[in-house]
Amino acid sequence: MSDAARIPDRAGLKSKEGEPQNKNQNAKINYTATGYGNDHGAISFGRIDRGAQVTSGVHLQAKDGRHQFTLDNDGVRKASTTSTCPGKFQVRSGTDNSGKIISEKEETLSLIADNGNISIVAPKGKIRLQANDIEMIALNAKGDKGNILMNASETVNIKSKKFLVSSSLLYRISTVGLGEITACGPLTMLWLGRVRQRY
Repeated sequence: MSDAARIPDRAGLKSKEGEPQNKNQNAKINYTATGYGNDHGAISFGRIDRGAQVTSGVHLQAKDGRHQFTLDNDGVRKASTTSTCPGKFQVRSGTDNSGKIISEKEETLSLIADNGNISIVAPKGKIRLQANDIEMIALNAKGDKGNILMNASETVNIKSKKFLVSSSLLYRISTVGLGEITACGPLTMLWLGRVRQRY
């Protein structure tokens, strides 16, 4: 039987009572999908997802269906790469210490988004950044961007040997509650201009 005879014309399908007129009209179809697998895992090419809305170019899946890696071709996840796992996800690089492959000055691991945002979310855990030095840089020529924002529902606790803050235009420390400045040694305050006291 030919494909034309086997597959009805979607435009001519009549919807059932209470069913949307365009249901399944955007469902994906392909005739070249293939795959290989056994009881340990599977790899497929051209696989269509359960909702019939996305075709994956390559789909790699372990025994647990939640453990998978997919390269999507179209639909709501067009040109997207997705990896999920029920356990740990680990990436390690730069293990060579001979200096012949990689050096300390090189970028060993890069995460770059040419457009859009980068989100790192741990709703039930902590996010740790640890290195010899940590740099946070926000650059933008426009006045409404180039900002670094820190919001905490409780406490921002900073401990260091030295705490240096410099500003070319304005600095402000304000609170609607109590305020305190403490120094166990000499406390020096220098200013050029007027000092206004408000009570």
